[in-house]
Amino acid sequence: MNILRQAQEDPGTLGSCPYTVDAIIMQDCAYAWKAVADQQREHLLYWEDNGGQGIPLRSIIHQSHATENMYGLSRTFEVILGDLNDFDERLTFLIDHGKRCSAMTPATLGLSESGTETLVYLRSRNRMWTRWVQNYRERTHLIMNLFFSIGSQADSRTNLEIADLTSKIAVDAQRDSSSMITIAAVTMVFLPGTFISVS
Repeated sequence: MNILRQAQEDPGTLGSCPYTVDAIIMQDCAYAWKAVADQQREHLLYWEDNGGQGIPLRSIIHQSHATENMYGLSRTFEVILGDLNDFDERLTFLIDHGKRCSAMTPATLGLSESGTETLVYLRSRNRMWTRWVQNYRERTHLIMNLFFSIGSQADSRTNLEIADLTSKIAVDAQRDSSSMITIAAVTMVFLPGTFISVS
């Protein structure tokens, strides 16, 4: 439903619907937010498709920009969600105000309620988009959690390798310690004899 096209086809609708201009503005705002959400959705799909390169996600995660991109995407979805909720509040206010005005307006004026009906439709569509943006935000959080989980697993593997090397160093240090004790014992046995023979 395009309100502007409807007003161009029947110019009398602008005068008979008190909320037509509001509905036109709100419809343009709604489409602008949908375009922003769709653009961010493409970025989300890129990451869900293993970085768009068909390579294992584990190797993508270690790229420095991956976590930064996901954080930026998550922040953008939060902002869009907040704006869509504000938009819903404005639409609800206009709808309620339109209902109060039509209840107070005598039927003899012949004012149409199509502007209010259009606002109700826009609010319904806005709520659907809000649910989708919530879904995108949750999917972004899942990918971020996956990044952190795989990163933690890599850190754990590194810590296990460090622990293994540390135990090998400890065994080698013990061998060196045994050798040093043997050398010290031999030195203690032969050193007094050497000292006496020299004197």
